[in-house]
Order: sequence, then C-alpha cells, then structure tokens
Amino acid sequence: MGLLDFFKKKPPIEIEAQKVNLSEFKDWLTLEQTENQNKKKDFLKQIKTILSESLKDLKEKTQALENTDLESKKVDERAKFIIKENLNYYLTHLKNLTKNLENLKEEEPTDLIQKIDLEFTNFQKKSTTNFQKITFLIGKEVEDIMSTTSKLFKELKQTNDENQEIINTSNTLSDIESKFNELNNIDNLKKQIKGESTEISKKIETLQKEKQDLKDKLNQIKESEEYEEIQIKIKEYGEKNNELENQINQLKQIIDFKKLADIFHSDKKEMQLVKEYKNNFTEAFNKDNGIKLLKIIQTANLNASIISEEINEILETKEQINKEKPKQNPTNQIEKDIEKIDSQIEDLNIQKVKEGHKKDKFSETKQEKIQILKQELTKINVELDTNDFKENNSSTKE
Repeated sequence: MGLLDFFKKKPPIEIEAQKVNLSEFKDWLTLEQTENQNKKKDFLKQIKTILSESLKDLKEKTQALENTDLESKKVDERAKFIIKENLNYYLTHLKNLTKNLENLKEEEPTDLIQKIDLEFTNFQKKSTTNFQKITFLIGKEVEDIMSTTSKLFKELKQTNDENQEIINTSNTLSDIESKFNELNNIDNLKKQIKGESTEISKKIETLQKEKQDLKDKLNQIKESEEYEEIQIKIKEYGEKNNELENQINQLKQIIDFKKLADIFHSDKKEMQLVKEYKNNFTEAFNKDNGIKLLKIIQTANLNASIISEEINEILETKEQINKEKPKQNPTNQIEKDIEKIDSQIEDLNIQKVKEGHKKDKFSETKQEKIQILKQELTKINVELDTNDFKENNSSTKE
C-alpha cells in the first residue's frame, strides 16, 4: 500500500438497521422516547450552564461599563452629555436583557435557544442607536460586552450542532408516535365495528328464532279444526257479500238516472245526489242505506214502490250478513308479524354488509398507515417487521 492510499477517503460504515416487531412497537417507542428525553435534559442542562456563566460574565462587564469615568474624557460638554445619556439607556437595556434571560422558563432545548435569540434580537433593536453613540468615547468596556455575547452565541451554536441529532430524533419520534396512534385508532374502530357486527348477528339470530316460533304457531293454527271452520265461514261470508253486491247492482239497473237528471237539473243539491249515485252507486248506497235515493225516487214518482221493496230486501240481506260475520282470521296478525320480522332482518343484513365494507376500508387504510410508519422509521435507521402481523390482531399489546 502506497503512502497516498493512507489518506484516501474511506467509504462510510453502514450501520445495520434495528428491527422492531409491530407487536412490540409500543414498548420500543416508549423506551426510545425515554432515552431521547434524558438526552434532551442533558442538552438543556448544557444550555443553562452556558447561559448562567455568560450572564455572570455579562453582569460583571455591565458593572465595568457602568463605572466608566466619562468626566476624564476630553470632549466638549454637549457631546459628553449626549454620550452619558445614551450610556444610561444602553445600560438599562443591558440590565433588562439580563433580567429577561434569567427569567426564561422554557424546558425544551430548541425553545430555550430560540427564546435567547429573540431576547438578544429585541435588545439589539432597542439599543443599536445608543451603542453607536457611546462607542464614540467608550471602547474596551463595550468590546468586552460584545465579546461576552459573541462567546455565548458561539457556544450555543456549537452545543446546538453537537446535539442536533437529538432534536431531529425527538421530532421524528413525535411523528412516529402520531402515526402509531393513528394505527391504534384504526384498530379501535375495527374492534368497534366487529362488536357492532356481532350485535347485529345476535339480533338477526333472535329475530329468526321469533320468526320460526311464529311459523310453528301459524302451522299449528292452520291444522286445527277451529281454523278450518273459520275458513269455511269466511268463504261463505264472502259469497254472501258478493250476492249483496249483485243485489245492489241490480237495483241500479232499474233506476232511470236520465229521468232523475231531467227532473232535478235545476235543484243543485238533489242533482249532486243523483250524480253521486250514478257515478258510484254501491259506495253511495252503503253510505246511507239508500234512504236519500228512495226519497228522490218517491219525489220523482219513478217506480217508487218497486225500488222501495228492492231496498228493503237489500237491507234485510245486509243485516243477516252482519249477524253471521265470522271471527277475524287468527292467522292475519301472525302473518303481519312475520312480514315485519322479515323486514327487520333484511335491514339488519344490509347494515351488516355496510359494517363489513367499513371494516375492509379500515384494513386498507391500516396497511397504508403501516407503510407511512415504515418510511418515518427509516429516518432513525429502524426497520419495522410485520411478518408476525395478522389483520385480526391489534398493533398494540392488550
């Protein structure tokens, strides 16, 4: 190997990525955050030490500036007055700066450095004019103060640069925690959906049992002698009602509505009644049992006795039918209840399908979040191992 080979730049050493299982991720993250927090505390302690030493030095330099003897300076009195006045202003700003820096309470290193920088920026804005005027007569004392502040910023910058990786890691860990919490939220939502789907299945099962019980009851009723008797009576009742309707229609056929219209065309009320019977005879007849019809027939003297006899026969038939009205079919309500249950089961099945779609969507979203989390982890040279991951399992330890 030649001499020049010794000075050649060696390739960077690749550090193998740390592997973390998703099932153990929460514990790993807590450990990393604790370790990083301890490093940040050490970083903060360094900043406070630098600040404390600089403030001590700044106070001494401020006192030296305050003790400056302007009277011995050979300059006209007017200029001396202006410089003395500006010196007092500058000293006031210096003391305010020192007081403000002593009262800083920030516990985050970056926040504290930014606050220190802000205090010096405000100091410079307020004191620049005063500083420029006093340097006309005062040199060393002002330079000492500038040297102290310059040293403070130099040391803060050096400390900040040395600890920048800690801050970067802290920010990355915060992002990682946020992404991991999003994963947990998805898991919680999926658990909720699973619970709701289970409840829906239980409701469907309960309704199906109720439906089967009703069907068994329905079959039992249909097989009974009482049901058979009721069905016969219902059939007979329907046939008699058909006969009644035929009687009413036959009555309509013997009424001359044209003549009635000719007779009552000038009587608005009676004409309206004629129209009602002509257009919907059965409905109009059942409304008043033909009383109003018979009245206008008698007034018009159109087959009144025949029509009256027909009406009486219809009313007698109607009364007889009403007396023989059968009991309500006992299966009607049960069949309605079964239809209602079928409708409820259908609604629940639709809801269950929707819950399944939501669960699938969350599963897709979770995979996307895992990929994002993996990308964040590469920033701190960590590889997320999801080989042991199953969709049904939570990403956090129970």
